[in-house]
Amino acid sequence: MIDHTKPAAQLKMAAPHGVKVPKDNSDTSVPDSLRPLRDKEFYQAYAQKAGVEGHKEAIDAFRKEISSDGQNAKLKSTAQKALPKIQKHSNMAQTLAQKMGSPQ
Repeated sequence: MIDHTKPAAQLKMAAPHGVKVPKDNSDTSVPDSLRPLRDKEFYQAYAQKAGVEGHKEAIDAFRKEISSDGQNAKLKSTAQKALPKIQKHSNMAQTLAQKMGSPQ
């Protein structure tokens, strides 16, 4: 949990006044979609949606900020520092999803 909240807090601190940084866990679509599932179906869907897809979205957002799309040097720097850890988590999530039998 700390691995995910620390980069978000750093982004909020680095963001200039008026720039909105997404809140942690603000998207309820994943938990809502998992609610009716049970047992193996739940774990497979969780590993895929929260693990693989969630980390892919984060990596894409951080890469976009690092690229020429990023307008703020502090945000770019914070994203560059956090990206390797997010990529490591993504690799771990992919491994877990494969073990759970989730489609890739």
